[in-house]
Amino acid sequence: MARWRRLTQGLWPYLVGIRTKIVVLSSFLLLLPYLGYQYVWEMESVLRQGQEQTLMGTARAFAMGMNDRPALFTHRHSPTRLDPGKDLHAFRLTHPITLDGDLREWQRYQQHQRNYQRDGLIFNQRPYHSEQLSLSVLTASNDHAVYLALDIVDATPTPSQDQSDLTSQDHLIVALTSPQGAFYRVALSQDPRSRDAHVTHLASGLPVKSNQHETEGPTQPLPIAAKWRTTDTGYQVEIKLPSDWVGQQLGLAYYDLDDSFERPLRAIIGTASTRTPTSLGSFMTPSAAIQTLIERMNNDASRVWVVDTHSRVLAKDGDIQTSNGVWQSSSAPQTRHGLITWLTDTLLRPWYDRLLVTPPDHFIDAMQQASIYKGVQAQQALQGRLMQGGAVRMMAKP
Repeated sequence: MARWRRLTQGLWPYLVGIRTKIVVLSSFLLLLPYLGYQYVWEMESVLRQGQEQTLMGTARAFAMGMNDRPALFTHRHSPTRLDPGKDLHAFRLTHPITLDGDLREWQRYQQHQRNYQRDGLIFNQRPYHSEQLSLSVLTASNDHAVYLALDIVDATPTPSQDQSDLTSQDHLIVALTSPQGAFYRVALSQDPRSRDAHVTHLASGLPVKSNQHETEGPTQPLPIAAKWRTTDTGYQVEIKLPSDWVGQQLGLAYYDLDDSFERPLRAIIGTASTRTPTSLGSFMTPSAAIQTLIERMNNDASRVWVVDTHSRVLAKDGDIQTSNGVWQSSSAPQTRHGLITWLTDTLLRPWYDRLLVTPPDHFIDAMQQASIYKGVQAQQALQGRLMQGGAVRMMAKP
């Protein structure tokens, strides 16, 4: 005990000396980087919350602007439930399409392609094999036209013997309703002399001969342009329709005939039965009127989505790759030079980049060409609820 007392008495002058006090007080300076780090994170959280609130207010402004224009949604009626194969929606084209029957220019839109195999069979006489018969469909639109691109796999292509007899050759039936409610059925078949598809306007039932039909709907036939091209695996068909002739119902059906002498019907594959208007699926195209409205309201600081009750995109504007954000600066950034700038860029910034997460300047935008907005944000917005702790998407529900 006495030894311990002598030891503490010998060390005490050193413990309470000026040097010890300076070391203890200086050690508190080591907390400054940690406190600064915490301050930066808190500041980022406050700024993010403020930007989310600003985005929510902007979304409400867009929604109120469209709510004052009910005519934008008067002629748009969404079905209660969507059948993924039967109900179609067109994506908005970003590049012009050349109608030539060659689908290579559609490759950039492959993410929108719908494939029909056994689930697309409407009629079948023999055991089904996907490598013998299948259908791929792309539907797109711009301000003036609706485009359909079909890639048909047919192991037994049946060329035409007589163009006036649809029952002796493979053919495609396009059925739709106009905005005025008229019902159109058009049969497309191969023309061996050119890539232009042979067009036959049909009545409700499929005639035996083309001269036994009556034009359905208004006396003016549906203005349709189509190209039909033979490939190694079957056919490729490209169709163009005026957008003001296409309503909210559409169906496609490919009739596959046997290549034997009798040429019986082997199978029908497509999106829906094309016999009557009630059997067609719904069809939705992006709205040019809504697109024009949000382009006028948006200042390219954000990306705006307008979707229907099934998250199908009616209009979209803005690009998050090039947008400056909601809180964009009104003045151009100033370039600074000097010793402090050099020390910051050379010595401090590498450490900042190691300690702090810096958003990348370039990234892959998976939703850039989306025609259906998939995500929790869409469901929350359509249900009228705000999503906490995540990015905000500006949406308006018609």
